[in-house]
Amino acid sequence: QKGVQGCFSLPQFQGLASGNNSTSAHFFVATSDDRLVFLDPHITLPALSTLEQIPGMPESGLQARGPLYLRWGSLNPSVCMGFLVHSSEEFLELCATLSQGDMGQVFEVLERAPVYVARTEETYDEDDDIVVLQ
Repeated sequence: QKGVQGCFSLPQFQGLASGNNSTSAHFFVATSDDRLVFLDPHITLPALSTLEQIPGMPESGLQARGPLYLRWGSLNPSVCMGFLVHSSEEFLELCATLSQGDMGQVFEVLERAPVYVARTEETYDEDDDIVVLQ
């Protein structure tokens, strides 16, 4: 929790997409000690073609009526985190930050792409459903 929570204080962090422990999906934009805050207006409207159209749009289509919360214990462990960097230097700084402290427990930053050994598949017996990967 602390490593993920720390991302919300980074200027490059844009938010976290995940859901609760059932089927809902949310976009989390803030956090507190025991819960995450998410946006979920669930009303889609046509795209605006000019900024002048904003005053005429129904309020419920642009924002939720109030903050919505999810307790940390209900967060689905499958998450997608968004970061935005503007330069290679900023990217390297972000990588260094993500590999330290509590965030280092969540992220693994590698100097180069890992090399994976190709595996072959071999079936033991036609009567068994066992597959051994070598």
